[in-house]
Amino acid sequence: MQTNKDESGFTMIETLIALMIISIALLISAQTISIATRSEVMASEKRGLIAAHRAILSSEYQNFQCYDRVKRGVYKQYRWTMHSTGGSESFDGSQSSCFVVIEIKTTMGTQKFLHFRSGVAE
Repeated sequence: MQTNKDESGFTMIETLIALMIISIALLISAQTISIATRSEVMASEKRGLIAAHRAILSSEYQNFQCYDRVKRGVYKQYRWTMHSTGGSESFDGSQSSCFVVIEIKTTMGTQKFLHFRSGVAE
């Protein structure tokens, strides 16, 4: 009986190596998608945070006086607190300067913004 030495096809080792390479590629792809999704969620949260900060600046900050000390509110899903620190009065006592801290609570934690208010009429 004569055997044919020119058999076509893959050996078991070649098939296992190919499956291992495909598995590693799929794991890397899944990790990349996971990182991209987390990055998008964080970017979206930061865009919302910036929008909230701008809205608070345009509406509440304009009316906030250094002697108010604390003001709280909600903008969309963000809770915020605005408080003044380090106030000082001018020589005639009619104006003051202070630092205003705006704290906005997000899913990423509390973000703080510091503003200096100078010469605010009281």
